Amino acid sequence: GEHGEHGEGEHGEGEHGEHGEHGEGEHHLSLTLLTTAYLLVGFLVANFGMLKLVNWPDPHIRSFSWKMISGTVSIYLAVILNSTLSKSVLYLVTQDVQAASRFNFQEVIIQVTLLLTCFGSGNFLCHWLRETKDPIYAVAVIGGHITAFAGIGALQVILKLEPSAGELWLTAGCVLLVSGAIRGALVPVRIQLKKRDKDATQCANISTWGFVKNREAGGKEAEAEPWEEKVTEAEDDACAIICSFAIMEAVMKSVWEEHPHEPTANDIKNMSIIQGVCVLVLIGTTYGNKMYSRLLGKSAVGMGQRAVNFGQATVAMTMSWLAVHLFMWVSSYFWKVSHEFTEIISAALLTIAGVGCILILDKVADRAHAQDKIEDAKDGQTTRLIKQEGTEDAAETVLKEAFDFGNLESALRVLIEAICLAVGLSWEHAFHAALHTITASSQVLSSNQVLANFSMAVFSCLLMLPVWSKNIVPSANRHVKEFERIMELEENAKKFKGATLRRS
Repeated sequence: GEHGEHGEGEHGEGEHGEHGEHGEGEHHLSLTLLTTAYLLVGFLVANFGMLKLVNWPDPHIRSFSWKMISGTVSIYLAVILNSTLSKSVLYLVTQDVQAASRFNFQEVIIQVTLLLTCFGSGNFLCHWLRETKDPIYAVAVIGGHITAFAGIGALQVILKLEPSAGELWLTAGCVLLVSGAIRGALVPVRIQLKKRDKDATQCANISTWGFVKNREAGGKEAEAEPWEEKVTEAEDDACAIICSFAIMEAVMKSVWEEHPHEPTANDIKNMSIIQGVCVLVLIGTTYGNKMYSRLLGKSAVGMGQRAVNFGQATVAMTMSWLAVHLFMWVSSYFWKVSHEFTEIISAALLTIAGVGCILILDKVADRAHAQDKIEDAKDGQTTRLIKQEGTEDAAETVLKEAFDFGNLESALRVLIEAICLAVGLSWEHAFHAALHTITASSQVLSSNQVLANFSMAVFSCLLMLPVWSKNIVPSANRHVKEFERIMELEENAKKFKGATLRRS
């Protein structure tokens, strides 16, 4: 009939007639139609929800919301670009459309080449854009994500060999060592770039981990240049994402021999326990990071501080990967639908739960911040006297730092950032599932997968990159204090408008 192929008696029999109610099992919705329906409803809720969050009367919520949106778009573009480039090159090399479905050493070489290319080119691009603010931020963010998912792509090829838990832990250790070696190898690149900009009397003293400390002619330490900070942050994020993915796979292989296709309540409980342990470890590493910085002072930054930062980021991202799997399992347990629908439902549930946790944790962090100010005002003078006289021993200092409200606030903020990353990863999975459904539903697209993926990647970049870089990046790159000033201006504008209306 004209309303679709429903088979014989598609509109039921008897009194309902042509426009009556469908009988049981008579109307079978196609996979494409259901995916489109779920995505439309999801986008409707997400769009209005995000619109509310980016205008929330709290500067931290606004900042986290813009970073969440920016990270989601960046991760999606990074994944689709990496997947398209690697599969296209692999097809050109092997002339086999199914080469990516099995272990292929050529694919490992392609992914590693892309990884090294992104690592190296990031230094040159950030140096070239060193006089800008938002463009360099955009390049660092998306460059770090492309680098990260190139490394993850190589790991995913290795996973096709079905390694044991011990082999995965060994792989995670190798990834950690290789990531440090790559960053160390890029140090001379930054030295040469700095020498082009400065006199020979101003040399760069860079640690093995790539942290830059400029020593001027008089021996005084200066702050690292902004472009160097962006490069090192992008490198840290990329390496942390790769390492966290390897750790996540090792953890899951240690607990489950195989990823459960039909997770049970016990599987969800075990994953929740692991997730809780990750949260505690993340809070612990955040406390350790803050204590390390305060006890040694701001000038004592180098390999140790960089290692602590990297460890904190790796734990946060491991928690994010596990959160994506947890909500996937919850969705699969309660909704017996296809994998594509499970991805979309999981992203929606994780977003709702994530936003709720962000609002609650931000409230707690704000109270911790206010209490920290009160405590500083009470014993600020006492602390300064103790430091001058040197009467406070290390044990007392550590105990004080452990109960410091400022450290609690930092721990909660880092936890919120991890939740934002999890939301971004979940929606990338949902977008990927939607694209896979579209490709599989069309005979023309499914028979030309490489060309279809390439066309979708080009279309996505042309549509999303300009909007992301022009309208989202500037807000995501704002500091919390800038949002505070914007909110003050908005409040003053409301008062001025109210006063004008009353006078008129």
